[in-house]
Amino acid sequence: MRATTVTMLAAVSVVALVAACGGSTHHPSHAQRSPTRALPQRAHVVFASDTGAALGNVSSAHVAGKVISSLGFDPSRDGFSFQNYGFIAGNELDAHAMRELFGDVVCATAPSDTCTLTPAAAQWAQQTAEAMVGGHCFGFSMTALRFFKHNLSPSTYGASIPYSLGLSPELQSEIAYGWATQVVPAVQQAELVGQPSAVVKFLARAMRNPSGEVYSLGLYNGPPSDPQREGHAVTPTGIASLGNGKYAILLYDNNKPGTTQAMLVDAKAETWQYLVATNPSQPNAVWSGQGTANELALAPLSSILHQQQCPFCSAAGRTGVTTISLGGNPVAHAHLLITTSDGRRLGYVGHRFVNQIKGARVIRPALNQIWKATPEPVYVVPANDQVKITLSGGNPTGSDAAQVHVSGPGFGATVARLMPRAGAQAEITLTPGGAKLSLRLSGAPGSAPTLQLARDQGRKGNLVTVAPTRLKAGTKLSVGLRPTSHRVSVTSSQASSPVAVTLRSVGPQGIKTVQKQNVAVHAGQPTTLSLGLIRVG
Repeated sequence: MRATTVTMLAAVSVVALVAACGGSTHHPSHAQRSPTRALPQRAHVVFASDTGAALGNVSSAHVAGKVISSLGFDPSRDGFSFQNYGFIAGNELDAHAMRELFGDVVCATAPSDTCTLTPAAAQWAQQTAEAMVGGHCFGFSMTALRFFKHNLSPSTYGASIPYSLGLSPELQSEIAYGWATQVVPAVQQAELVGQPSAVVKFLARAMRNPSGEVYSLGLYNGPPSDPQREGHAVTPTGIASLGNGKYAILLYDNNKPGTTQAMLVDAKAETWQYLVATNPSQPNAVWSGQGTANELALAPLSSILHQQQCPFCSAAGRTGVTTISLGGNPVAHAHLLITTSDGRRLGYVGHRFVNQIKGARVIRPALNQIWKATPEPVYVVPANDQVKITLSGGNPTGSDAAQVHVSGPGFGATVARLMPRAGAQAEITLTPGGAKLSLRLSGAPGSAPTLQLARDQGRKGNLVTVAPTRLKAGTKLSVGLRPTSHRVSVTSSQASSPVAVTLRSVGPQGIKTVQKQNVAVHAGQPTTLSLGLIRVG
């Protein structure tokens, strides 16, 4: 992304697209006729939100002052009655949400909201859903704004106003869609950031235009350089003047439903302050910033409403990216180190963070201090290069399984059931295009992992799962997948225990799944299986 010195606002990540109003009909973006088009761009940050705790009743902020600009958004009518949540059981990024994001290309079977996703699409959905475990604040904020601007109708979900809605699977899917927009590389260029006085001035002007753009507001507990940076997304509803250069940005905070909250801004001192995610059983968390050290961010609603460029579709080709993430316990977890074929590294070397890969991006899911959670970042690197991913042990309990996810143009891969204990490592290698996935364990592995590799061909594709009964330290286990011939190859660097192999093929004509137990794997000699899981070479 471009970096520019700014005098008003600059762009940071999250979302950029074209506004839609009513149903699925797309219209020109509000951003085209708003002040945003004159603003430069900057950096990248992602919200994962901050709490799903039971917050109890939180009183509205009482701010003495004159309201100088108002959106007309009432949290007790236009917000949700339920709080922002973290982990929730079920398939959040379902076919409906995936089609909203990327269109019918995600469907292997006939396009519908109940279609079977292509294998690579399903892998991407799983990877992204795991990143939501810390919360859904950005999805809450954007979905509430969609209702407010009549992009969605609450009657579709069972009530006349958003505040009367319950959390149904259908609404959960829309919130997940809103959250997921921020992790698509092509949409991380529309967010605007600036110093407090500029944000107040910008919002006040925008809110005076009833048909204009609306925004989600991002705030953080530290500067972008802070590796433990946390963030939250709220909805600005008005601006109040308190006199002497002081203002309040009135807010709908999805952690404090039914109330109006206030962020205090001193335009002369260029400071802001806000009590974040107050939990009755916990002390208030005061977040603040001054000048350019910890700026505020605005994400336009119009930026999330257009069909996104598919990052896992084969058509992305050489312009695509490879996304790498760690799933599992967001508090006690290991670290990742990514190495490209030319030896450049991205991630953690011990406790030191390095980024030597040109064009790489680091997306840090943001969680609140209440949870004390600092999940591993999501890493994005240019596609079409071999990547080696080293998972260095650090889980103090040794009881929580971790998953490493990799997705890119036309493929997706997951290595699951990893137990990254102190002193242990898992080395994962993926060749360009996801043709072959390899795993080597060192130290005390802790359990036998599972390897999954998915490759697409248009609306067709295959997913192979290889599950060894055990994997000795130092043994390199590799799985290759050739979707054109529906063939799987499994190779071990040394004598290995038998493995179970499952091959799932999907396409417009339907789904076929075959499985074979106790497949013998010989040292250095590939075992090749056909769709019927019969050895052919």
